Amino acid sequence: MADVKNSRSYRSVARDNLQILLSESISYLNEIFSESLIKKVMFSAGDEVQGLFHDAVSACLYYRMLYLLMGPDVLRGGIGLGGWSVFLEEEGSTGQDGEAYHRARAAIDRAKTNKHFDLVFRSGGAYDDALTILLDHSLGICKMRTAAQNETALVVELMRPIVLDGGDFRFLEKGVSTKELFIRGLDVLRRKSFCSQRQASKLIEGVLRAGEGGMASLWRPVGLREFVCDSEWPILSGKDLTGISYDLANVAGVSRQGLDRKISQGRIVQERSAIVAFACIARRFL
Repeated sequence: MADVKNSRSYRSVARDNLQILLSESISYLNEIFSESLIKKVMFSAGDEVQGLFHDAVSACLYYRMLYLLMGPDVLRGGIGLGGWSVFLEEEGSTGQDGEAYHRARAAIDRAKTNKHFDLVFRSGGAYDDALTILLDHSLGICKMRTAAQNETALVVELMRPIVLDGGDFRFLEKGVSTKELFIRGLDVLRRKSFCSQRQASKLIEGVLRAGEGGMASLWRPVGLREFVCDSEWPILSGKDLTGISYDLANVAGVSRQGLDRKISQGRIVQERSAIVAFACIARRFL
């Protein structure tokens, strides 16, 4: 479960734009994470969204990318791990119920009342607080970035989204082409740029201008298996982003050195490594 923080404080136009961005973002991510979803993420009430996943790690990866799309300090969320007792096949996530839902509700309620963590994890186990802290390491890096660094991180993520088992790409076998998914990602980026109160960076302008041209062939989801070795623990290599600054500089018409600097200063490799480390640990202990 996730919702927009302090949504009533937004003016009507800003709130409408934010809801449209949220709607387009979850529609896009529902395609990217289609193999991990039992029930698609959908609006449940007001500015709140919820979905049902096969596993907790996928839910965390989904939330992280939604966090990047919406911007730091916009969302708060709760992830609950547990049973699914009320099963209504024809209904969406809001028509289901069970232990997982109760824990997700308790988690997001905790996120609303505490002062330190915008995303809280609850499984009923001894490691819940530790996993919440590990999750916050990834999201906390995003909060400390400048606006330009976050824009760079978002473009990088749209080019190399982290998914649970990227090597399988079974969602591409359902008739959704790489080009279609990439263009949908650009549509969300365009919407986010429109909603922003600041002028879009040269990188975003260049990427949107390049559009569906030669960039679609550069879009490639990255599976967790590309980060880990035989022992199933992450390797600190950064190879998942090899060539990304060169590719983006060519298609967007910006400086490769400038991109490398933003990737380094924005700790983009470190943030991606942090969420992968969380995923590896969560798989081991959940």
